[in-house]
Amino acid sequence: MRNENGIDIDIEALNKLLNTADLITIGFTLFPERLLVDTRSNDQERQFADMVEPVANIQERYVWLGKHRGSFGAPEGFAFFVWPQTVRGLIERDALAPLKARLTSKLGATWMSPSRPPPNSNAAR
Repeated sequence: MRNENGIDIDIEALNKLLNTADLITIGFTLFPERLLVDTRSNDQERQFADMVEPVANIQERYVWLGKHRGSFGAPEGFAFFVWPQTVRGLIERDALAPLKARLTSKLGATWMSPSRPPPNSNAAR
């Protein structure tokens, strides 16, 4: 697949990454924040997906994980890539479909950060 700038995207490699990595961080070209998705869950914490501030290196991300996802050890598979298209292109192509399917296949999985209340909770009103 080519993006709007003519850059090829290896969909097979992207799908493999989205189906296997414990932790996926996606960078974007138009803004500094990253989409961080942690597919791990346990009795204390659910899967996690949210926009996070960028860090200078992998070590800083591990420190961030220790602070925010402390009940887990280091992820077995960690992936970072920059999406070369717009966010709209990411959504319109449904490029994250394998990841969405993976997250929603587990009980209690949502596309929400634990820091945000569920839409039907009293805290959201």
